[in-house]
Order: sequence, then structure tokens, then C-alpha cells
Amino acid sequence: MGSLNGEVEWGAAGLALPGQSVSGDRHVVAPTPTGMLLGVVDGLGHGEEGAAAAEACARTLQENCTEPLLPLLGRCHERLHHTRGVTVSLACLDTRVGTLTWVGVGDVAGVWIRLAGGIPRHHLACRGGVVGRTLPPLHATTLPLRPRDLVILATDGLKTGFADEDGIAPQDSCERIAGWLLHRYARGTDDALVLVARYLGGASARRSQEPG
Repeated sequence: MGSLNGEVEWGAAGLALPGQSVSGDRHVVAPTPTGMLLGVVDGLGHGEEGAAAAEACARTLQENCTEPLLPLLGRCHERLHHTRGVTVSLACLDTRVGTLTWVGVGDVAGVWIRLAGGIPRHHLACRGGVVGRTLPPLHATTLPLRPRDLVILATDGLKTGFADEDGIAPQDSCERIAGWLLHRYARGTDDALVLVARYLGGASARRSQEPG
């Protein structure tokens, strides 16, 4: 579990396909000048080659995390031509203004959940393709965040519908939520990984809640 300046907390959980010594899934959490970059990467296939592709993508994301999401994906695409390729979901949390900007390529999942009133959840619209092989035209979407909103990214090792779970306890830590979702929804036929982040509110959000 980790945090960013008291503005974002996060936790992740993952497992390899039974019988494999390594997982082809990786998560990325990197601070940026405006907040935090979150990513979940799924290397095609299993074992060492899948892990190598995912690791190359994760390293590229970490090294270039200050770039906007679409150029960042383009950079990953160029770096991964020699690999099997990956599917990936990326989310940028801007803690200055309280927004989530995200984009996805391939069979990955993303969901934004508002546990306390308002719109309860919004799903990431992913485009078909493989980073490193065939990159489709992409468009990033931006959504407003409120304190305590959750952002969940996951590989396709989790069963469809995990994001519609109503049993998430608002008081649980992100690490506990990630572990619970993995335990409950892992397919058992693929590598699996889930990354959970909670927006606690940046400086502007805290000021808006102070009595006038």
C-alpha cells in the first residue's frame, strides 16, 4: 500500500497463472507534477515472454510518467515492437483540480466508483488493439473526482463484472479492497492483477470543504 502527499492512497494485488513461476501482469504507480499516474499492464501470453513485455512497458511508463497519456502510450508502442506486446489501462489523477483522465487498449478494465452519492460508477471504454503491435486511434476521457472516489484498474485475469460489485466497504484500505477483489474474482486460468486507488482530495478540494 502507498500514498501520495495525503492526496491519493493505493494498493495492488496480483497472482501468476497456476504452474507459472512469473506473472505477465504489472502495475505502475508514479508521482507526476500534477498528481499520480496509475497503470495496469498485461503482457500477451504467459511466462517469461509475457513478463518481459509487461516489464518493458512498465519501465517505459515509469521513466516517462510526466508525459500526457496519449504520447506516453505512443512511446510504449515504439519501445515494444520487439516484444509480444501488451494491453494496458492508464489513469492520471490530477490532484490540483480533482480530475481523472484515463485511456485503455485491449482486454483490460477500469472503473471509477463514487461510494458516497452521485453517479455510482463509470467504466473505462477500452479500444481493441495491442500496444507494440497494432495501436488504434485513441481518445482519453476526463472525469471529475470527489474525495473518497475509487479508481480500479484490472487485467482480464479478473472475471467480467467484478467492477459491479456492491460489497466494497468504503472504510477498507485500497490494499484490502484489491486483495478481496482478486480472491473473489480471479479466473484461475490467467495471470491476474488489480490496482485500487482512492482520491483523498488535493489542496483545492480541501479548501472547498473549509467553512467560509
